[in-house]
Amino acid sequence: GDLFSEISAQPTQYDYILTNPPYIDPQKEERIEKSVFNHEPHEALFGGIGGLEFIHRILKEAPTFLIPRGALYIEHEPEQVDAIKTYAREFGYTEIESFSDQYDVTRTTRLRYQ
Repeated sequence: GDLFSEISAQPTQYDYILTNPPYIDPQKEERIEKSVFNHEPHEALFGGIGGLEFIHRILKEAPTFLIPRGALYIEHEPEQVDAIKTYAREFGYTEIESFSDQYDVTRTTRLRYQ
């Protein structure tokens, strides 16, 4: 499906939404390991300008599908944290907290709505 399109017809809400969208900036494809680049569909890797196209859509649409105080977890590039925080405030998220992965790289953000 296309993000939330498959569930948008139903009034379903979730406690958590976990997402690993295409978030790589096409201008930074050199970051991708050769095996990943050669075997993964490019649609699963590249997230448009700055890698933020799908992230923006998810942040905008997710509140409809979250229960009050539900949480959205989103994987991203470390350079995208500021943009994610800006979008999150724009869309009314009340809590925004980023976490590092096992390599100490900021890779995931948890957002709560309401």
